[in-house]
Amino acid sequence: MQRFFRHPTILTTITMVILYAAFQLWSYRTGAAKFEPVAATIRPDGRLSAEIVLKVAPERFHIEMMQNAGRVVEIRGHSFYVADIPTESARSIARNYWVEALRPWTPAKS
Repeated sequence: MQRFFRHPTILTTITMVILYAAFQLWSYRTGAAKFEPVAATIRPDGRLSAEIVLKVAPERFHIEMMQNAGRVVEIRGHSFYVADIPTESARSIARNYWVEALRPWTPAKS
């Protein structure tokens, strides 16, 4: 059994599982910290509006992800202004390493 755990394939697999678990824990904790500023703005219907600031310039992937999450009102620089985001979608977005911050935002009434 001891020889089994010394095999390079097993060592690599165990290392990868540990690294993946560490990344998921880090992602969960930083996501919670990024979500905190908008948590107080959750409406009774379970949705919120937020400015989502990226660490990178927005690309097609980011645009589609934000459109799937809510109603994209505007994109300015590295910021998306998104309305009607379900709470779980906002939490999920916050967990991404390329998201810098979520900030409260109130869309203009038309």
